[in-house]
Amino acid sequence: AFGEVDLFRSIQMLPGVTSVGEASNGVNIRGGTTDQNLILIDDTPIFNPTHMFGLFSVTPPDVVRNLDLYKGNVPARFGGRAASVIDVALVNPDLTKFKMKGGVSLISEKLMLSTPIVKDKLGVYVAGRGSYHDAILPVLSDGLENIKTQFGEVVAKTFWRVNDKNTFTAMAYLSKDYFETDLLSNLPNVVGTSTFFEHSTKNASAKWSHIFNEKLDIQATAMVADYKPNIGTRESERNNAIKLESGILQKQFKTNIYYQPEKHKAEAGLMFTNYTLNPGRLNPGDSPSVNVIETPIERGNELAAYIDDEFSLGQNLAMSFGLRYSYFYNYGPLGVRTYRDGEPRDEFSVSGIQSFQNGEQIQCYGGLEPRFGLRYAISPKSSIKFGYNLMRQYLQIVSNTTTPIPTSRWKTADTHIKPQVSNLFTAGYYRSFKDDVFETTV
Repeated sequence: AFGEVDLFRSIQMLPGVTSVGEASNGVNIRGGTTDQNLILIDDTPIFNPTHMFGLFSVTPPDVVRNLDLYKGNVPARFGGRAASVIDVALVNPDLTKFKMKGGVSLISEKLMLSTPIVKDKLGVYVAGRGSYHDAILPVLSDGLENIKTQFGEVVAKTFWRVNDKNTFTAMAYLSKDYFETDLLSNLPNVVGTSTFFEHSTKNASAKWSHIFNEKLDIQATAMVADYKPNIGTRESERNNAIKLESGILQKQFKTNIYYQPEKHKAEAGLMFTNYTLNPGRLNPGDSPSVNVIETPIERGNELAAYIDDEFSLGQNLAMSFGLRYSYFYNYGPLGVRTYRDGEPRDEFSVSGIQSFQNGEQIQCYGGLEPRFGLRYAISPKSSIKFGYNLMRQYLQIVSNTTTPIPTSRWKTADTHIKPQVSNLFTAGYYRSFKDDVFETTV
């Protein structure tokens, strides 16, 4: 759109990937919903991958090293979603020389600065993109004169080569969107009331890597992701904002061991994830006629262990086997409603409230998640592939629209909502033509 480089637009050209719509926050992959896609930027989850209601993706294009899309045969190191994985890796800072890159367009401005701190040892970069072009909206259409829209993102990353055996990487990511419309300010004798949407993402990660030898290495990663979507109204005469706030805070620690003997790529790891969700809080600001309403904070832990191996059997056949075990439970303090049997779960069928103390386990789910993949090369130009995944998802979007909007709420599995479980079977035939210029997939 408007000449902006966009990763999510590009993957929509791939088979099995479709757009949800312009006013949405993601893509449908193999029929899955937007919240069934695990989206990672340098190991940190992105809960809303778009700016301006789906027009642009949130990833700064100048710092992307590569994007891996797993629609089938998902490696066992990935979990927590039921459909697919979009894994975005950012470039490391240049350790040899200073670099600067920037650009200006009708939509946004962008700038990247990269410099070595200690040559060949330590480097850092900062990259940002922002759009503050509200002034051009009335030029495009008279109906846009009362609309305010802004977005921006900043990425900072440092890479430290401690020695030949150890490296350390740290990344920080900030993204923010704001959209406001004032539909009543031009009407005579009517107080103007504006509606605004805003959402922000604050992510950070740190990774240590140690190489034992050319076949064996280990990584340890810690990360935090804080996503806050809000919707509100503001009266022009008092400028008081009434906000409906929500948010999700995710913390994670994981360690991976990679072993690559001849014809094998093996991996094993452990992962611990903590979730803290604010389903909703009505903040009246200074309004005397609106009461504060708060829904209880939700807390949950997810533990996972996995092992994966990819190996070749001759020149034509390659296979992969993976097994993941995940275990999720939510815990107090929380009051959980009980309902009368045979009646709808609503305000009128509540039979009581069971109270759980701080740290007390409420409900648990878990199980094995096997993974399998096979690739057979019929010829240098053609191959067939098979895959199977079982994946469990303990976190999902709750929305009252067919297309989730950026301010949709997230919800954990609990006593009354079971996790999503998907069994995905894939099979395909692939053939390339004219020195790999054309590729066909069925």
